[in-house]
Amino acid sequence: MRKKTILIFIFFGFIQTVIAKDSLVISFNQKKFQPKDTIQMELWLAEKTKNNRAVSLHLWIENVATHQQWQFRYPLLNGYVNIELAIGETMQEGIYAFNFLLNPQFFEINGTLSSGTKKDKAIQYFFLTKNNNAVSDQLELNALKKFQIRRLVFPDTALFVFTPLGKKKYNPLELEMTTPLDSAFTPSFISSDFITVGNPDSLEMKNISDKYMVNPKNYSGRKYWNEVTIVGKKTGMLEKFSKENVSALFSSIEEKVFDGIDSDEIANAPDLYNYLVTKIPGMTLQSDAESGNQVLYWRKEPVIIYIDEFKLGENDFPGINTADIALIKFFRSNTVLVNSASGIVAIYTKTPGYTIQPKNKYSFKIMGYHPLSHLWK
Repeated sequence: MRKKTILIFIFFGFIQTVIAKDSLVISFNQKKFQPKDTIQMELWLAEKTKNNRAVSLHLWIENVATHQQWQFRYPLLNGYVNIELAIGETMQEGIYAFNFLLNPQFFEINGTLSSGTKKDKAIQYFFLTKNNNAVSDQLELNALKKFQIRRLVFPDTALFVFTPLGKKKYNPLELEMTTPLDSAFTPSFISSDFITVGNPDSLEMKNISDKYMVNPKNYSGRKYWNEVTIVGKKTGMLEKFSKENVSALFSSIEEKVFDGIDSDEIANAPDLYNYLVTKIPGMTLQSDAESGNQVLYWRKEPVIIYIDEFKLGENDFPGINTADIALIKFFRSNTVLVNSASGIVAIYTKTPGYTIQPKNKYSFKIMGYHPLSHLWK
């Protein structure tokens, strides 16, 4: 798989009146909405400079009566962004403050290799996005075993997996990572505007807009990292895990399930691929002549692999330790997931509350930016 920078967003046409601000121009398609309507917002910097070509826009929405809050973040590239929010049909009638905050920092990941070997001068990683775009690359480590990933822009959540260089059956890496978008920040610019949903009192709108002020300290933010929790082992946890983590698309009456929570069988296996070969009739393991990676086949067709419902590419090796696997599902060919002769393996990694020991510190689900067109509910 070739290295590439992911930039996956859609821009839309626009109408209505422009509201000038000191440094950010904001335009709404209208100010009065009903549930199921779509709010369209076009925003651009009044002055573009070398330093603000790539910054982050945070949108904090607040119901001014109930103080219920929603937080979104978007990339502001070359001083421009166009956002569409479809209002959920159950959205409460009222007045809503739309608070726009500019964050001079853009998305990046700062990491430290806290456990590995002295010979580790570089590591490799791949990440998968919700729409099945995949990127793989190598990262050079500095003398302090630190690295940085930049220039990645993706909507929603992506799965990052870090592995040592070369072929290894066991992944010994432990990493610590941060991203500035998940940390407190000092806005370079703040502006508030108001819309209505339903038919609230128009006089109340004027009174609120004159007095309303946004305080960034009132927004606690959200963390998106997998934090491993040490818990005692409990029986019957697999069913609870499945309800929390398995979508309807990955459920079938014909599925074959392997339990990695209530059973130690997967954790005690020498490696993932050989475990699957011994457990699933018709499954074989071969080496790809070009990449040298191991590839699973079922009835002579390449197996399609998902990790936490992210689809892997054909030559992506899932560097997941067996002790970190909560659940494996195998589906025969021609399911709703794929209409072909290929078998499907869906691997689910342990989440907080299901990990007996804090082992998995090499794979992370990380929130990037919100899609530019999505549902507000």
